[in-house]
Amino acid sequence: MPTYPTIQIFEWDVTETSAPNGVRNIYGGHPAWVKELGETIPKAMQFEDVILDFSNISGMYQSRVQAFTVGLANSDHSISSLRLWMPSGTALQTSGHIEFTSSGLWIPNAILPSGRGVVMPSSLPTSPNIMNQSNVSWSLDGASDIDTSQYVYLALTVPSGMPLGQYGLGINGHLAFRITYDWYWKFNSSGSQT
Repeated sequence: MPTYPTIQIFEWDVTETSAPNGVRNIYGGHPAWVKELGETIPKAMQFEDVILDFSNISGMYQSRVQAFTVGLANSDHSISSLRLWMPSGTALQTSGHIEFTSSGLWIPNAILPSGRGVVMPSSLPTSPNIMNQSNVSWSLDGASDIDTSQYVYLALTVPSGMPLGQYGLGINGHLAFRITYDWYWKFNSSGSQT
């Protein structure tokens, strides 16, 4: 009976100038490596350096761009058609939103002004919106550095006057993202599954 794939989502520090290319699949293999992301509070992504600046004509809170990659923990599976989205239960209230852009290139000190990225969809996209490092919608076929997704750069936009910490899922105000993908177990002759 096949096992389900184990994916690794690594967070990267965009203030690091040197690119993590070559070690994107290794825990702590580079100064830009922050942590593995997951479903628990210690593994949550934090949008750092949020600044309340009501003198800013845009009226937005500014936050540091966060980056992550997706990879496989072993070579028993292949995954494809990666789709990043935010379940409707975690949708930001009023007009707050998460924007993202992705690239096969490491962009140190990345800036993603509001309106420059794509707003994260609140329902499952019909087509992939995260590609492999070559910017092609091929599958990630193993646990090596080459089998890692693009860098996905995220920016949080929150309207002026919205209480911090109150725009997420449930009573704790957490945001939750989903990455949906197709996969197959390489030792299963019945083909791919979703």
